[in-house]
Amino acid sequence: MDNTNILYITFVDFDEQKSGSSVRPKKIYDAFNSIGVNVKLLEGQQNNKKSRWEKVWKYFKEIKNKKYDLCYVEPPSGVIFNICDHLLLLYISKIKKVPTGVFYRDAFWKLSEDYPKKGLKTKIIVLMHKFDWNIFKITSKVIYFPSESFAEHFHHDKKVILMPGAEKIEGLSNGDDNTFIYVGGIEGGYGADLLLSSFKSAYNINKDIKLNLVCRNENDITNKYKDEEWLNLFIGKSGKDELKEIYDKSKYSIVTFNKGGYMDLAVPIKLFEYISYEKPILSTDCKEISKIINKYNIGKVAKHNSEDLSKAIIEMISDEKSYIIYKDNIKNKVLKDSLWVDRVLVVMDTLLD
Repeated sequence: MDNTNILYITFVDFDEQKSGSSVRPKKIYDAFNSIGVNVKLLEGQQNNKKSRWEKVWKYFKEIKNKKYDLCYVEPPSGVIFNICDHLLLLYISKIKKVPTGVFYRDAFWKLSEDYPKKGLKTKIIVLMHKFDWNIFKITSKVIYFPSESFAEHFHHDKKVILMPGAEKIEGLSNGDDNTFIYVGGIEGGYGADLLLSSFKSAYNINKDIKLNLVCRNENDITNKYKDEEWLNLFIGKSGKDELKEIYDKSKYSIVTFNKGGYMDLAVPIKLFEYISYEKPILSTDCKEISKIINKYNIGKVAKHNSEDLSKAIIEMISDEKSYIIYKDNIKNKVLKDSLWVDRVLVVMDTLLD
């Protein structure tokens, strides 16, 4: 693939990876490079309008007289602020005739019952989202979505599912018995209150249970439980080395998204991070996450209530036979066909067919 030339457009700074929406573009970029293609990258936050316009103009001048085989775009979380980015997509797709694919990640405005429906500002933002979507439809040969349920809400001639990817990590530990890890947000739909109340209930039955909770900041929910014996709080830990140390102390992983609405459609990048660290997964019964866990048999799904989740926590740590099966399926099934490299090969195949 040495002669394949790719345009890759992102809206993040690769030096600042603080969320799944910023981690994903860098993982995709690294995967493209790992298969030996030539990647012409556009990166940079769009909030600094002057800097973004300058970068887009420079990018345009550098690519206008060169031939490219495909263009792949990872849009921002939220709307595209600068018209220069829309014009660049139109130029690449319609004038240069480069087969273009866009990963569409942000439909919170359309699908979530939590999205505010009133106010002039909201109406303007929704119009901007619709404008972005129409630009993507016009310019894209393929539009990629994180899940089938997500894609069902949109119309396009060629829709392809492109979930997050996993990676193979060397030198992993099985972790401490009876210990779970949670990495992620503790606000809104992430279900932190359910997570912690369920562990408290489970601990009242089995005093060996532990939870390693990794989050960016403390809040009222974590403050309520921070002195519990079963809880280890890791605030602001990030980076591969720091996270690996905590993963190596954990035997299982857990996701507690609130059931319904947007969360039923979501496939979080953290799910595949858990897979990368070979940690069997316990999740609430959100639709798409449940499908992945059940398809590969890599964990357990519980109903979205404290009674069922606490029961599942106890059952999971008590079932060593199932743990061995889950872990084997992660290593020999998921990590065989769901790496970041597999994701970029899907992009290559669908845009170059």
